[in-house]
Amino acid sequence: RQRYDVIEEVGALKAARGIAATLPDRVEEVRENAAKMAAESGLDA
Repeated sequence: RQRYDVIEEVGALKAARGIAATLPDRVEEVRENAAKMAAESGLDA
């Protein structure tokens, strides 16, 4: 439950400051990393 409390708090802080909920550059970085790890493990990305 603590994780969701943190997520809720971060969401409120971002909303108060006009920061987007997701950062497109970070999302792309996570996708690329997941694809790399999948390929290294012999899995389809």
